[in-house]
Amino acid sequence: MSSARPMNIPLTLPRAAAKLQLQEDQTGNGVAMFTAIYVFVIVSRLPELAAFYVRGNAYLALLGAAASFIGVFFAGNLLKGFNTTQGVLLILFTMWMGVATVFGEWRGGSIAVITGLWVKSLIAYFLVTGAVRTLKHAQMMMAAMGWATFLVVAQSIFFGSAGGDRFQVSIEGAAGLTFANANGLALSLALGLPFGLYLAMHGKPVLRSFSILMVLIGMVSILRTGSRGGLLVVSLLFIFVFFRAAVPQKVLLVLGSIVFMAAAVAVIPRSSMERFKTLFGKVESLEAASAAESSADRSELLQESLRITAAHPLFGVGPGNFSSYAAGIAAKKGKRSGWQETHNSYTKVSSETGIPGVMLFASVLLFSLAKVRGVEKLARMKGFERLSDMCFCLFLSVLALTVYDFFDSNPFSFNVPVMAALAASIVPLVAAHLQQANGQLASAVPNAFPVGYWRPNGSKATLNPNNQAGRNGMAGQAQS
Repeated sequence: MSSARPMNIPLTLPRAAAKLQLQEDQTGNGVAMFTAIYVFVIVSRLPELAAFYVRGNAYLALLGAAASFIGVFFAGNLLKGFNTTQGVLLILFTMWMGVATVFGEWRGGSIAVITGLWVKSLIAYFLVTGAVRTLKHAQMMMAAMGWATFLVVAQSIFFGSAGGDRFQVSIEGAAGLTFANANGLALSLALGLPFGLYLAMHGKPVLRSFSILMVLIGMVSILRTGSRGGLLVVSLLFIFVFFRAAVPQKVLLVLGSIVFMAAAVAVIPRSSMERFKTLFGKVESLEAASAAESSADRSELLQESLRITAAHPLFGVGPGNFSSYAAGIAAKKGKRSGWQETHNSYTKVSSETGIPGVMLFASVLLFSLAKVRGVEKLARMKGFERLSDMCFCLFLSVLALTVYDFFDSNPFSFNVPVMAALAASIVPLVAAHLQQANGQLASAVPNAFPVGYWRPNGSKATLNPNNQAGRNGMAGQAQS
């Protein structure tokens, strides 16, 4: 009886799985579409523009949320988010906010923050996780984020103004615009541009060209705001993109960045350039002196938030109460206070909800980062370029939020829940897709998957190439 030799399958063979026709559940597309529209509306801040032009509340966000809620509810997926790690962490964080409110300094203000801001943001998490059931739905959400960012870029083009000391969106007669704050504009663009990059990577030629143009304009707009946090985030994202690119792409990125910076310098306001110089300790003008003074004020606020955290380590002073509490401390010292925020989301959360609160808050972002990065690497290793790119762009956005939160002070907005929802939805879908593809390829080509790849039964082989048991198992399957 002759014994068959184990099949000598090259490690690159799993790339063939990318060509397989995988079956996906086609139901729920309408729900996903309504939810994608809702995400587009809230991320682009379309209600703020609509309210200005119709001279009243257009209720666009409410209508979008209602349509999404009805669809997700009747599909039976409203509670899907509870089965995710991020969902559990967000619920625990919400409960801890309630406890911190009970022991806080101003319960009325904390309740207003929870019910008027945080709960609305949390609803977005459950709507997105409930609507995204397939990779097609995930692509809808990615596209919605990308197009919403392009609308923000358009606002910076048509309504951007550097009339003050910072570049921002300014519409005469419109009040309460999020992007009237330069830091708010920079944050929104920094979070959204990776989704624009995804459209540029996998859209049709016309869409690719348009997306590349909008991403470049968005990067210029970030620099024009003079946001030092925005500059650091853009630089960090460029580094990740650079090291992931192939050698020819690295050359193009270096040459393109030189041309980009030369062109950007021509349109960046002098005040913004002077603000950037303070990162290197240079104070050579009135603008730079003003920026340095701003940095000193922020440093003092940061230290104050740390002192409040140390004084109230368990429950903090209550959600939304940092500025009023810090103002009270300043008044006791005979100082005037502008009721300013911390400009650091993490210390704002720690000072308002204690150390347990900030641990839960940060865990949502860190867990999302780790999971998205892990599945991105797995998809890239197996040759699923589109899936890898999707996860990579999502990783860049979550990374941008995680870093920018060191410079922002709006932790209770929808940014964290929406990013966490995308991560919690896309990661298991991509993992299941890879496993399904492996199962189909393994059925067509026995033993096609070397040690370390997902096997059809869902178990994972060891990554140790010297594992003789794994090799014997593969050889036994080949003989049979």
